[in-house]
Amino acid sequence: MITVLWRVFSNLSLIKKHKLFLNLPSIINLIKFLAIPRSGRVGYKPIQISCYITDRCTLNCNFCPHHSIYRNENYPFLHNPLQDMSFEAFRKTIDIFPETIRITLAGVGEPFLNKNIFKMIDYAICNRKLITVISNGTLLNDNLDELLNRKIFSLCISLNVENQMGFYKLTNNKKYDFNSIVSTLQEFTKKNNGKIKFNLTYVVSKKNIFNIDNILDFVRRELSGVSMVMFHNVIYFGIDQRYPLDETLRDDDMEVVNYLEQLRKQANSYPFQIIFPQLRNTKSGITCDDFFRHLLVDAGGNVSGCGRSITPQKEFGNIFKEGQDVWNNAYFQKMRLMSLRKEFNQHPVCKNCMGS
Repeated sequence: MITVLWRVFSNLSLIKKHKLFLNLPSIINLIKFLAIPRSGRVGYKPIQISCYITDRCTLNCNFCPHHSIYRNENYPFLHNPLQDMSFEAFRKTIDIFPETIRITLAGVGEPFLNKNIFKMIDYAICNRKLITVISNGTLLNDNLDELLNRKIFSLCISLNVENQMGFYKLTNNKKYDFNSIVSTLQEFTKKNNGKIKFNLTYVVSKKNIFNIDNILDFVRRELSGVSMVMFHNVIYFGIDQRYPLDETLRDDDMEVVNYLEQLRKQANSYPFQIIFPQLRNTKSGITCDDFFRHLLVDAGGNVSGCGRSITPQKEFGNIFKEGQDVWNNAYFQKMRLMSLRKEFNQHPVCKNCMGS
């Protein structure tokens, strides 16, 4: 009970710090999420909703199942044709779950390609939501002032590299310049003055795991004002043999384990929080908290509960057809029970993940 009360206090302190005054249903929903034991059917509403506001992207990152030049056309979760979420669809999603605290604007593409993004942000702010925008930074320069004029909670930039050569090799795109993106991020931190939490994410694999220390030094040197740097283990998405499964980092690779342990000992020397990559668990069953707290919605209202591998599909349910019932439909109950039973190693996609 003490643990539950502490978690409630910590979450409400975060909300108060960012001057977000929740309504009573949101607070009650948060307490239920933290206090109610996990089961297939849950007695609370999603804590976080990620809106896939566009499937279009400005880059073609190697590891991305949707835009990589190596992508496998048979990958079951590809979105085709590519769509943008309308403002009306976004509004409906917010209205169906008024108890939800956090709204993430992301997708399988670059959210600033959606012309309605600031209209969506304004609506979410009016409904007292913590808003996070996840972007690759390529279009930030054109949208910088508009973004800074709004009280969003955080901006998360998927930077993934620390130099121009690495950027070209990873993204297969020469239209955008890495150094220009970094300059825009430097301008953002100067104008932001700490108002918006600024995070960076990097996808790491066997190809670049031993470059983490160089990445951290680059961020410390070039990007003051960063709150957190997060490293995500690459996940195999059925991309063809040129990007194989064995690039995923595993907990039985002692060279990787020892390298990360040394970095953890140095973590306090950096002026930002570091989230090191979670290694694939080879010793016990995979569990995942996503399906207990997270709802993802695409342009057509299709849903998923996975923030990593399984994008929304009509087979999983539709928020516009099912309303709040989508949160406890057969698919969500099945995935939650698989997590509780540590059976994700039997799932064709989840078995390649790290869990959460």
